[in-house]
Amino acid sequence: MRFVTITESKQGNRYIFTLDGNLDTSTAPQLEKCLENVTDDVTEIVFDFTALNYISSAGLRTILLANETVGDDGTITVRGANPMVADILDTTGFSSMLNMI
Repeated sequence: MRFVTITESKQGNRYIFTLDGNLDTSTAPQLEKCLENVTDDVTEIVFDFTALNYISSAGLRTILLANETVGDDGTITVRGANPMVADILDTTGFSSMLNMI
């Protein structure tokens, strides 16, 4: 069974999601629901992927949704992606639209 644990925090105009597990078809809706908590004053969404094992196309769509949430002037940051997740982000071109740290 696939799972993801999502921890949320807000620091000023930055909203941080820390994910532990897999972000795929069965778990992406959970993150989508969490994105509803992001308020209009947020200009940066940070995804801490340090403990994320896997991301599927459904997870990538959720990143697109986050990008729409912060708008054209906002920033999406991915922190701590393991080599496999980073490779998926590179191969799909997502790393070029993200602030990867």
